[in-house]
Amino acid sequence: MGFLPQLKIAQKLPLVLVGSALVVGAGVGIASYLIGLNTVQQQRSQSVAASLTTAVSLVSDYYTSAEVDLRLFVQRSDTAAAMKNLTRSLDELRMGLAERAAAQLRSAYITDNPDPENRAALDSANGKGASYDAPHKRYHPGFRTLMQERDYSDVLLISAAGDVVYSVAKNDDFATNVVTDAAMAATGLGQAFAIAKGLDDGQAAFVDYSTYAPTGSAESFMAMPVYDKDEKSGVMVFAISTDALSTRISALSGLGESGEVVVVGADGLLRTESPRTDAPDVLQTPLTSAVIARAVAGESGEGTSTDYRGKPMMVYAGPVSVGSVTWAVAAVQPQDEVFAPVDNMRNMILLVGGALLAIAALVGYFFSRSISRPISRLTTTMEALADGDLDIEVRGADGTDELGAMARAVEVFRENGLKVAQMTEAEAAQIIASQADRAAMMQDLQRAFGAVVDAAIAGDFSQQVGAEFPDDELNTLARSVNNLVATVNRGVSETGEVLAALANTDLTQRMEGDYEGAFAKL
Repeated sequence: MGFLPQLKIAQKLPLVLVGSALVVGAGVGIASYLIGLNTVQQQRSQSVAASLTTAVSLVSDYYTSAEVDLRLFVQRSDTAAAMKNLTRSLDELRMGLAERAAAQLRSAYITDNPDPENRAALDSANGKGASYDAPHKRYHPGFRTLMQERDYSDVLLISAAGDVVYSVAKNDDFATNVVTDAAMAATGLGQAFAIAKGLDDGQAAFVDYSTYAPTGSAESFMAMPVYDKDEKSGVMVFAISTDALSTRISALSGLGESGEVVVVGADGLLRTESPRTDAPDVLQTPLTSAVIARAVAGESGEGTSTDYRGKPMMVYAGPVSVGSVTWAVAAVQPQDEVFAPVDNMRNMILLVGGALLAIAALVGYFFSRSISRPISRLTTTMEALADGDLDIEVRGADGTDELGAMARAVEVFRENGLKVAQMTEAEAAQIIASQADRAAMMQDLQRAFGAVVDAAIAGDFSQQVGAEFPDDELNTLARSVNNLVATVNRGVSETGEVLAALANTDLTQRMEGDYEGAFAKL
């Protein structure tokens, strides 16, 4: 600001006004931006938290409902009867066909199925399944209804020996053994059976999603033991795909145009399909982030990810447990979309602030000109008057503000100058003559004073200024000098008389005059 004193008022005023508007505008803009940013963040957090809570509830409720279905069915007498009768039918086939029994069942219900795209529609193989066909026809419609209404991939019954004695969907796992067949034992179905056969009545086992070879798709399995008169007769299993859960999760809103909610496993791979991609995502698409790892460990949080959908993502994740398996339910949204409201608000503030600043600058310019121009005009006028130009016009004297008062004062100076300039030669000569007369009187007074002072120096105080002047001031001055020398003369004379009497030893002589100061002391 060191250059401001060097500028003229006409330059200072616009700078000060625009600078003040800039400071105020910047302060208001920054405050508005921070308040808006905080509001947007709170709204986003609330929206995401609501979506996340809803998603966690959806996942938990879905698998809780599946467990309830499973528990209700394993406790039904016809389920135990189906396990018993279907197992016995398979055993009877083996008695007659030995190792070909499983092949015959697979041929009847899979290979020769009249509807290969919907194998579950077949109730009876018309005798091709031998003694197995009758119990299958009896129990199949009920299990098929369960699978279709609850969106399960399959409903299976596995005997205590590990034989898959029944399957609604009739996939390639039908009539296999999940104990003796090493490949089947390693699948999610085999693991679910292995866990469930050791559980008590009413307890469920859950196995996380994995690629299930008999279907070629990702499947999770929930299994529960089936008891027949306190004796474990086998295991009932639900094969649960990701389709139903993905549909429920993808329907959630509140995450902008391209945000979504997905379920992520401990391996960092998705357990639900993303509605934002065309390719399969389950067990293929990674979503890695520290917040995902924390959610799998049981802690909710917020973080970022860079490997999902090829762009930076904001990730909000919370844990959800199904049996012994914990997943992360993650709400993800592109960072540019998350901060789009904030960016739009910032741009709007800059736009509006810039426009208002331009208006303030324009108004400030014209306002400052309305002040600086009259001041500059008055300055020019006064400079001209100082140079003797009394014909210059003083503008602005009709104003009602301080500038008008200044102009009127300058007009008074101009008029006085005109009066002096317009004096006549006679008036000028009279002034000169008066000055000469006064000078002469001063010379006479000086001579009279000189004579009195010289006499006083010589000891003669009797001299007086005898001249009379036409100027009262000069006469007053002369009388004062006369009084002075008269007082001195009288005081000195009386003092001399008293001293002379003292010299003649006459002590009766006194000074009779009324004196002050030094003469009073004397």
